[in-house]
This record gives sequence, structure tokens and C-alpha cells, in this order.
Amino acid sequence: MRSPQIWHKFIRFGGASICFAAITCVTACGDRTVAFGTYDEMHGGGYTHPVSKKFGKAETEQLFHSLNSPAFHRELARFNCGDPIPNYRFAVALHPQGRYSERLVDYTSDPDIGTAGRDRCLSAGMFYLWSDSVGKLDRGEPINYHYHHPSGREFTPEEYKMPRIGEPICDCAKRDGKDEWVTYPATRE
Repeated sequence: MRSPQIWHKFIRFGGASICFAAITCVTACGDRTVAFGTYDEMHGGGYTHPVSKKFGKAETEQLFHSLNSPAFHRELARFNCGDPIPNYRFAVALHPQGRYSERLVDYTSDPDIGTAGRDRCLSAGMFYLWSDSVGKLDRGEPINYHYHHPSGREFTPEEYKMPRIGEPICDCAKRDGKDEWVTYPATRE
């Protein structure tokens, strides 16, 4: 039996050090995290997306190459109101289903993509493109985790499907104002 792998991340604040530990259970999960790019699970930022059992290493690698392609960067730039975007470097990881976690794929970016203010549309566009990319690559059925409603009724397989969101609409003229300038159309099938 293998022991859990433990990673530590130290952050220095003034004279104090704070240690964060993330424990990945290799034995209980029966699988390991598969990552492409410079992936740091303690990085934060990015989005996660639940995936089926058919979404594997090949799809994760394909997603990594897609996110780092010039075509993806051109698509993402559409959500920055005509301003250029940095040359983002994305890392992608597939996390196995664990005892208390779903099977997920996530990404991190360098530099980070902000989620508020002037970056709100860019963040919304990234979420849209990310969800769309994962949805196109994942050809399997959602995993039934046997979750229950507060009423006690178990979720149906249909309720596990991740809705495909519509493309965000950004009113760039309101970008520096106080009014809401990013709206979302209804979900799509």
C-alpha cells in the first residue's frame, strides 16, 4: 500500500511563514493527477469542470494544446474590448475521482486572469471558451455520484450534465462605469 503524497507550499508574510499542505490520496483514488504545462495545484485561479470517465490523458493533453494555441488566444482576445491580451500560458490537469471529490479537469494561467473590473468580460469569455472546449472533448456520460436533494430524492443522470453556457455579451462602453456591463444569455444544449 502506498502512502499519500504530500506537497507543501510556503508563503512568507513579513517575518512569518505559513505552510499549506495539500494531500493527494493515491491509494484510495486508484489514479494520479495528470498535468500538462507548469501546473501548481496551489496556484489558485482558473476554472474546474467535471468530466466523465471517458475524458482521459489524451483529452487533457489536447485541451492543453488548444488553450495554448494562437487560435485560442485570438478567440479570447474578442472578450477584451479591443485591448491586447497578455501571452497567457495555460497548464491543465485531470484530477481523479476521489472518495470525497468528483473527477475534474482544471486549468491555471500565467499571468492570472482577473475576475472583476476591467477584466470581467475577459474572465467571462475565458469561462465560456473553457466550458465549450471541455464540452466538445468530453464524449462520455456524466458520472453518477449518487448525490441527493435535501428532500432525499437522488439526482437523475440528466441533472449531472454540465449546462453549456452561452457566449457572454459585453457592453464595452460601460467597462469603466459602475453599471453591469457583462450579461449572459440563456444556457444552450
